Amino acid sequence: MESRRKKILVVEDNPEDRGLIRRLLESSDENCVIEVGEAEAALNFCEKVQLDGIVLDLRLPRMDGLEFLSRLGSIYGGGVWPVVVLTGEGDEHTAVEAMKRGAQDYLIKSEITQDKLLFAVASAAKRAVEVRTQQVAIKQLEVENKSLRRTITHLDARLSDAEGKLTEALKKMEQL
Repeated sequence: MESRRKKILVVEDNPEDRGLIRRLLESSDENCVIEVGEAEAALNFCEKVQLDGIVLDLRLPRMDGLEFLSRLGSIYGGGVWPVVVLTGEGDEHTAVEAMKRGAQDYLIKSEITQDKLLFAVASAAKRAVEVRTQQVAIKQLEVENKSLRRTITHLDARLSDAEGKLTEALKKMEQL
């Protein structure tokens, strides 16, 4: 059985960096890479296409990567997305903030290798799917929990009613 190619969106304003990232990602035959040079266009694309991964530059004109992640949350809803953030310089504070906003990984451009990038994108996609699966399971458990609580409430009422009838029957028996 042939598996479908993974759709990876590269959001990078620098054409040379964008081309390099595309070539690294396309070194794996299972990736289909789409390139976008600005954040607003990338968000519009995200609204229309289900993606398996996003490689996002933090420094973009008119909207930085952190704002992009926040806006991505309004498109997909709260949660985790298969996003790998790239930046020219390492900044732990920014990395933590990107993760808080839903990114899965953070790479420094000067340290990127083909293996690191492919691994980061594949891991981000896998974690995002796992989290979404867990979120669906949690919602199902919440529905089941609600149903069980209604059943327990109903059974409590029936038990209380039965106890009342038993008490009445015992009082009548004592009177005999």
